[in-house]
Amino acid sequence: MAGLVALVLLAFAGCGAKQNASVPESGQQAVNAPEVQKTPADSAAPDESKTDPEELVLPEGFPEEFPVYPGAVIWQSSVIIKGRYCVKWETPDVIEKVTAFYERELPKAGYNWEKSVQCREYQSFGEPGGDGRLTIISRNSPQFNKKLNGDTQIIFAN
Repeated sequence: MAGLVALVLLAFAGCGAKQNASVPESGQQAVNAPEVQKTPADSAAPDESKTDPEELVLPEGFPEEFPVYPGAVIWQSSVIIKGRYCVKWETPDVIEKVTAFYERELPKAGYNWEKSVQCREYQSFGEPGGDGRLTIISRNSPQFNKKLNGDTQIIFAN
């Protein structure tokens, strides 16, 4: 729950974000790990965050229909509580390209999320009347995790 609260606060903190991401054909993403197994959602403790490259995959039960940006690499994967997730990706693509992808693909996947924050360095899509959120952050944003190498970060939380 703390991760979701932090994400919501981040969405209203201001502008400045880029993100790019991709997904292997299997629908799972891994970082520097030739063989990776899913992290079972029901075995993870609330707010248990995965940062070990061997464990960086989409959590079990992650919405299969959610469009993951092509080529994005997961850098954090968390099960907040069973059925609620926070997954963070990075990509070398610019925020404009990533945003255009999500503006096109979210509705196709059944997500009728509205853009709630929009500026050059930070984009945020939210579920009207709900708590689902997609945030895209540019390297030029103060909210960008400077430890990463990509130009854009993508954060999904529900």
